[in-house]
Amino acid sequence: MMNTEVAQVGGDSSSTPPSHPPVVYAVRHAQSVANSVKEADRVEYYKRCWLDDSTLPADRRLRDCVLTPEGAAATLSVALDPKEESSESSILIVVSPLTRALLTACLLFHRLQTAEGVRVLTVVEPAAVERLNAPHDIVENVGRQVASVFEEIYPFLLDVEAPPGAVALARALEASCQDLAQQWWFSAAEPGQLPQRVLESGVEERRERLRECIKRHVRDAGCAVSRVFVVCHWGVLFTLTGVKGAANLESVEVKGFLD
Repeated sequence: MMNTEVAQVGGDSSSTPPSHPPVVYAVRHAQSVANSVKEADRVEYYKRCWLDDSTLPADRRLRDCVLTPEGAAATLSVALDPKEESSESSILIVVSPLTRALLTACLLFHRLQTAEGVRVLTVVEPAAVERLNAPHDIVENVGRQVASVFEEIYPFLLDVEAPPGAVALARALEASCQDLAQQWWFSAAEPGQLPQRVLESGVEERRERLRECIKRHVRDAGCAVSRVFVVCHWGVLFTLTGVKGAANLESVEVKGFLD
């Protein structure tokens, strides 16, 4: 009998929190439609990346895009091995609300559903979203309402023949979205304000905001969290490590992040 528990952060637990902070890993999402378009034709990508293409089919859409079938397959091939986990602690999965990150999390951690005694906690965190420009960003970083996202996620998982554990994680992530603002991605611009590059200039502020959010989620877990996985974007990995150019599915330990 499998007794893995998938829960939202904030559930009750009698476990005693550890005396040392958990290890934090940042994981970039798998290949997305936007990645594929950019790799195939950079000119075409830059023509489209600022324009709303919400009405296009998912396999062509840049706005809050899905993974490619190749990206989904690659994620399943490197899914986390539950044998690496201890039954005495919990894993916290912190996920960007953008669709490509949510899908990556579902596929990457699906095997934890078959792990004896491993407790998985999920949280969807806007502080883990990529922010390259502000107040407006390229459309792949512009979110959508939660209902629209998950109306797309479940059929996608079916199409790529995702295991049942991936669907269960999708349900947990959907439940974790209940406190998101209806338009969580929207930042109002002042009259005359134009987009500015903020990836480099806003690093410290974004890093500190994400740190405080993760600390809060670890506290709210109410149990011993051994590892935190932040499923996010290359811009977030840059924010956390100072290194640009993270590959799809690259995972980096962010040493000392919660000390």
